[in-house]
Amino acid sequence: AAGDKAMEESAAATDAKVKAAKAHAASIYFHTASAPHTNDEKQLMALDKAGKAYVEAGKLAKGSVTEVAIEHEGKPFGAYLHLPPGEGPFPVLVMSNGSDMAKETMFVYYLKHLEPKGIAMVTLDTPGMGDSRNFDITDGVTDKLHIAAADWARTQPKLDGKNIFVQGVSFGGNAAMR
Repeated sequence: AAGDKAMEESAAATDAKVKAAKAHAASIYFHTASAPHTNDEKQLMALDKAGKAYVEAGKLAKGSVTEVAIEHEGKPFGAYLHLPPGEGPFPVLVMSNGSDMAKETMFVYYLKHLEPKGIAMVTLDTPGMGDSRNFDITDGVTDKLHIAAADWARTQPKLDGKNIFVQGVSFGGNAAMR
């Protein structure tokens, strides 16, 4: 309900920054409602709303935030590509949280730490949750989607394929280290 209210306020706002800030608040509310990320239908619906709000909040960035599909073993998973302003190619950070925080929580990190330095960011969910729920780690390979995202980044003309960094928080740190 708090996320829906924030999105209504975003839709009603006439100032672009207020509009995007309200959408960012909505993305956090919806993300919270999607916990504990067990892929329950209502949790997935909340996470889907978080994603829509996240893209709207991306208008706060000086560059752009877009949804992208990246493939691993012929199956896609969703990610967000954050590009700073300019032509590029930009160094890029492939980033994920752990099993309790989805990619929809990374916007402030990007705005504060990466965009001002001209660094792009690709955010993804860890296998088994969110837009990566069609993958699991029963094979013990926690970094497969991070590798797929880094390989994808190498093919993107706006990204510098020789300057790709990987970072993970909590369980995402396991994948980053691998």
